[in-house]
Amino acid sequence: MQIEQQIEQQIEQPGVRLRPPRPVDVARIRGLFLSSDLALPALIVALFLGTALLEPTVLNLSNLQNVLRQMSVLTVLACAVTLTIVSGGLDLSVGAGAAAAGVVAATVMNGHGVLAGCVAGLGAGAFIGLLNGLVISRFDVSPFIVTLGTMSVASGFSLVVTDGLPIYGLPTSFTDPLGYEKFAGVPISFLIAFVTLVMLGAVLARTRFGRYLYAIGGNRDAATYAGVPVRRYVAAAYIGSGLLAGVAGLLLTGRVAAAQPTAGTGLELQAIAAVIIGGVALTGGSGRARHAFYGVALLTLLSNAMNLLSVSSNAQLVIQGLTVIVAVVADRGRRR
Repeated sequence: MQIEQQIEQQIEQPGVRLRPPRPVDVARIRGLFLSSDLALPALIVALFLGTALLEPTVLNLSNLQNVLRQMSVLTVLACAVTLTIVSGGLDLSVGAGAAAAGVVAATVMNGHGVLAGCVAGLGAGAFIGLLNGLVISRFDVSPFIVTLGTMSVASGFSLVVTDGLPIYGLPTSFTDPLGYEKFAGVPISFLIAFVTLVMLGAVLARTRFGRYLYAIGGNRDAATYAGVPVRRYVAAAYIGSGLLAGVAGLLLTGRVAAAQPTAGTGLELQAIAAVIIGGVALTGGSGRARHAFYGVALLTLLSNAMNLLSVSSNAQLVIQGLTVIVAVVADRGRRR
């Protein structure tokens, strides 16, 4: 009654007009729902809680730590892929590059120590990135073709060096921290991956290098006319991608305590899928490091849930493929 009386008093007062209620902005609500910063974290939480209801063992500390270990390698590779996609390119060689970096690191490590092995592994990854960057930037060749070629070269190199056999006997000072040890209950390998993610996010958002990559990916010709040294920054993006692939190779080698020449097979596709699911546009010029992490988290939790629920490996491939397709459609709708 009090509210009705107040309304009547306002109506009776001269010069006072009641404002009609604002119409619901459906487009804005739809945009918020489709936003990677809102929809994906909500979907990740829903997936985790739903899995916990069906299979409570997902809440076990050992399982959660295992999930973080699995996320570590894919997170770093997703960072590598993000770096090139933002610039309007694509790097298919990150998986093979990670395996090659692990093989080089293990070979050097067994004869010259952990530090030398790690430096050699990172150098191998950066060299592959340098090769990609020089060919793509200097000769304007399709990144898809170039990185597909270097993927084959890196895979062949790993098989030739190892005769197709894993390299065992790595120093425990290298394998234990990356395979078993934790800090405050969190696997060290995941902490390394998370620091890498944060650093990439800062580079993309707060440095000239990052701004130029977005400009190149958004409109290469406009960036060139604006005076951006496009070739130099494109090459740098692929070098950075190769270096990050080297980091992933070290994490993977340390986690399994062996350098396997075929360890990177399929990892590049998983990384690209994670980036797409996270909302990084394949057309370039947009996307953040955290978006790639969202995709990694969703894929890893989905895989863990299906394993705990005893879903067959063949069915898992189908579900993961459908997830990528749905993500692409959602990304298209978000950008309209």
